[in-house]
This record gives sequence, structure tokens and C-alpha cells, in this order.
Amino acid sequence: TTVYIQLAETYNLQNQPDTALWFLNRAYSNDTTNRKTLFRIGYQYDQKMRDTANAVLFYAEYLSIFDSSMEVLYQRI
Repeated sequence: TTVYIQLAETYNLQNQPDTALWFLNRAYSNDTTNRKTLFRIGYQYDQKMRDTANAVLFYAEYLSIFDSSMEVLYQRI
């Protein structure tokens, strides 16, 4: 997964956001428990591709997982 993230960053530096997004999606498909990757995909759509509609979908998914994690923590307290 880390290699895919690094490749995505490299392609972003080369102004190839579509290829970078492909690698981010690949990273997420290899580890669907990695919330940071969901956020990065949202950020990719938002900041690199100017696609707010898709960005919101991934940000919302990230936040829903985050909220679930926080709920578990509150239950333990």
C-alpha cells in the first residue's frame, strides 16, 4: 500500500492526477481498513482534480468510519 501511495504522490508532482488517483484506489483496494487512504482519495478529487462531488463522497465515507471508531472509544470509557 505504501508503494502505491508514493507512486500517487510522484504522479501528482508530474501533474498526472488521473494516474495518481488510480494508484490511490489501488492502495485502498489492498487495505480497505486504511482510513487515511480514503481521505487521500477525497483530497485527490477535491484539490487535484477539482471534482467536488466525488470528493464529498470519499470525505463522507472517511468521516463515517471515523465516527464509528470514536463511538467505540466512547463505549470503552
